[in-house]
Amino acid sequence: MTTVNSPPIEYKLLKNYNLSRLTKDFVIADFERREDKRHTGKILQSILDNEFYDNIFRVVIKDGKWVIIDSRHRIEALILAHKNHGVKKYNMLLAIYPLEIARKVYKKLNLGKRLTPNDILKSYEDGKLEFFKELKDMVVHYKSTFDLTYIDLLFAHHYAITKKSSGSTKVIEQTLKNITSKDIQLMKVLVQVYIEKFGKVYQNIFRRMSIFRNIYRISREKQLNSVRIRNLLDAIENNNVILENSVGRRQGHFTIVYNEVIKYGNQV
Repeated sequence: MTTVNSPPIEYKLLKNYNLSRLTKDFVIADFERREDKRHTGKILQSILDNEFYDNIFRVVIKDGKWVIIDSRHRIEALILAHKNHGVKKYNMLLAIYPLEIARKVYKKLNLGKRLTPNDILKSYEDGKLEFFKELKDMVVHYKSTFDLTYIDLLFAHHYAITKKSSGSTKVIEQTLKNITSKDIQLMKVLVQVYIEKFGKVYQNIFRRMSIFRNIYRISREKQLNSVRIRNLLDAIENNNVILENSVGRRQGHFTIVYNEVIKYGNQV
């Protein structure tokens, strides 16, 4: 018979905790998903209405601070309650997990939640994986001024390997394991070419899923260097077949775009 163990959690009640110390005592884990301000606002209103009943905060202890690994929006709401509404004290129940399983706990706690692929991929950034370390100055986790993201590159790699246009959260872990140092160097070259050609511009047709993934796939297949990738982008810029089909996300659209781009890939 399988032995079933309770999770390794210690609980600590912070009764009438002084909210002015929140930003001193607590930090948000770097792998936590980004804040949804609307969600924070709803929690804040519940706190102010005395109708908030989920004051449990999941943490680990690191460098003398409580690190929030889940319940980010609750902490953000309490910070606003103190800063903007004068709430001085609040009861907080801490669920304290071992530091070494922080990321695992985060992933398990968020099973079934509506996390984006970007949220999930971010949780794997532990300071050790070459994929993140080598690309950290070139791409971001979430779209901002420059919209090439880690997930763009990971799904492009998945497409190059499997030839399947669909990318889902289910393939993230395995694809991450399969990325080699050589693949990462190609990614760096490709991103640099994009920056040089287009600048850090949010919207660009070459960022469309079917074009970007096929550019990566063909660059990998043909082992293109930066000059040849630049020439490839220049060559396909006015191809109407590519432009018309690049708005689609079905496998057929990807195939049409690939067949057009590869013609130029064989020539550059």
